[in-house]
Amino acid sequence: MAAPASIYLIGLMGSGKTTVGRRLAARLDVGYVDNDEAVAGLAGVSSVELARRGGSELHEWEARYVTTLLDRDAVVVAGIAASSADRPAELAALAAAGLLVYLHCPPAVLAARVRADGPRPWLPADPETMIADMYERRDAVLREHATIVDATVTPDDAVTRIVAALAARR
Repeated sequence: MAAPASIYLIGLMGSGKTTVGRRLAARLDVGYVDNDEAVAGLAGVSSVELARRGGSELHEWEARYVTTLLDRDAVVVAGIAASSADRPAELAALAAAGLLVYLHCPPAVLAARVRADGPRPWLPADPETMIADMYERRDAVLREHATIVDATVTPDDAVTRIVAALAARR
């Protein structure tokens, strides 16, 4: 099954964008574009280094990355940083260009996953408060612009739900 348009996966850190994205791209036989890797390629430094320099610099590069995605002709599955929720026009452009999917998880699940993933140098030792704050600021905006998929399920189940949403959209 090939995707008729690109699929953009957005969610807070720990929502599974990379894991689900790679599996979804394989299932649809299209390429996968990872947010962190693409931002690093554009900026010439890692997203970790950009985050150390400050959130605004990282978010500026993330916005540039979205612009490059919107300029692509090829159909891809792409991970999108949740900071796009701070730029609703960007979300609207992504939704118009393809299927924008919000991989939704409650903050406690996200915090547990982030802690289990290993060190993220820009995060506090206990990221729960920071993630809860991001969730509070971005959840409603993401819900408004994207198809919501429960990302507390297994990655394969999330892929199946996204494929169903894609089929329903046709």
